[in-house]
Amino acid sequence: MDWREVTIYTTTEGIGPVEALLEDNGVEGYVLEDAADFEEFLKDTEIYWDYVDEDLVREKRAQETCLKIYLPDSDEGAKQYADIRAALENLKARDEEHAWGRLCTETALTRQEDWEWGWKQYFKPFPVGKGFMIKPSWETVEDPQGRRILEIDPASSFGTGSHDTTQLCMMALEDAVKPGDKLLDMGTGSGILAIAAAMLGADVQTIVDIDENCLKTAHENAEKIMSRSAEVCAAMHCATRSSPRTSAAATT
Repeated sequence: MDWREVTIYTTTEGIGPVEALLEDNGVEGYVLEDAADFEEFLKDTEIYWDYVDEDLVREKRAQETCLKIYLPDSDEGAKQYADIRAALENLKARDEEHAWGRLCTETALTRQEDWEWGWKQYFKPFPVGKGFMIKPSWETVEDPQGRRILEIDPASSFGTGSHDTTQLCMMALEDAVKPGDKLLDMGTGSGILAIAAAMLGADVQTIVDIDENCLKTAHENAEKIMSRSAEVCAAMHCATRSSPRTSAAATT
């Protein structure tokens, strides 16, 4: 699905009324760019910075406060956008002192694949801990230096292995896991920790996530590793569980 990015221009004083308008029209999240934030930053430069680039100051002072929302690029999204524009016109009519700014909108199309795959160009193979080498499927490793290759394609799930928390968990697994240890992965994301544990010989029985897309991604990553490693194939015989909210489950 593609998305329509809608930018609503207002003022710092208008943020509250626009927030209420969006909530009334079913919009629960937004990106806020408040021009007043930069002015606050400038007041504190003596504490944090010795110098602020003059071009940056001019650019930021010319910035207009705005809220950005994302609506589906569909008939339903078009109707929601029309309702929001009508509500903005009503809000503008009530703003007798013109304190809430222009209250007009600009739109741009954002493609789903731009969000999902734009990061791929930055995902390169890298070592983790004493014995792992993490790589995406589209990269090759000429010399793994004796490390286990953990191939991962996170899609939109958390878990490329680049985050410090993931790496610390993998290092802890290297120290703690013994062959045959049973493992439950709560919040599996891309499945990277469950797969790493299986590569170390753990008996991975269940992985859990509130996002069914994560479970699908974790399964796909595990299957790729299992197809190349009999050791991992024996260790990964897990059931997947989604959140009780969706009450869906799949078993391998």
